[in-house]
Amino acid sequence: MNDEIDLEIFGAFVEEGNEMMDDVEPQLVELEQSQDDAGNVDLEVVNSIFRLFHSMKGSAGFLELDNIVKLTHKAENLLDIFRKEEAQLEGPDVSLLLKSIDLLRKVMDDLAETGRDDAYADEVDLQVAELQVS
Repeated sequence: MNDEIDLEIFGAFVEEGNEMMDDVEPQLVELEQSQDDAGNVDLEVVNSIFRLFHSMKGSAGFLELDNIVKLTHKAENLLDIFRKEEAQLEGPDVSLLLKSIDLLRKVMDDLAETGRDDAYADEVDLQVAELQVS
């Protein structure tokens, strides 16, 4: 593939990814606000958010965008803990996921311009480490 075609493909991926993130952000806020007193959350919403990260990870993997794969995979792993009800979602978890989305947006914007997803590799590594600690 030539660079022009790559940028076109990456542009479509970025557009779709931004739409997904636009869907995820309010769902994360809703998830945190809809917790009951026992800390239970709506598993449908958790599953929906998980699927969005999973879809983005799959597309990024196909396009060999390793930094995006790494970040979405770790966010997906964190969400999986809540899906399996192994832990309860807390405010810091939501903040961490929202921070991950903010970083993904930066990476995606750079991808659309440069055709690369490694400009923020150090930030991605730091964010991945934070996601693993949660």
